[in-house]
Amino acid sequence: MVSDTLRESVLALGMSRTRTTLCIVCRSGRTGLITGILLAIARAGGETAPLLFTAMWSDAWPTRYFSQPTANLPVLINEYATNSPYDEVQAMGWGAALLITAAILGMNIVSRIFFREKKHG
Repeated sequence: MVSDTLRESVLALGMSRTRTTLCIVCRSGRTGLITGILLAIARAGGETAPLLFTAMWSDAWPTRYFSQPTANLPVLINEYATNSPYDEVQAMGWGAALLITAAILGMNIVSRIFFREKKHG
């Protein structure tokens, strides 16, 4: 959260509101913004229950996105990893679970490296 005094002091120096928002507020609050974005992506990646209870599922590739059901990763994991009698299909389901976990972990690592605070020596 950016303090009001910082915002007011920059405006008092004559900087426009747009430039203040882009240059000062976004830089000061970037860690909070990045945290919020990463939490939203992680939550969207793990939103399994609504998809399992409300979404229709099809294993076919969609040709019409708005008129046919479409496969999604959480439902695929549930169907393949827990409901399949075949070992190969179960392995595909657990691989899909690993894919979601690795994607979220990768985004967290990249964001930490990219937005690391530079220490002045």
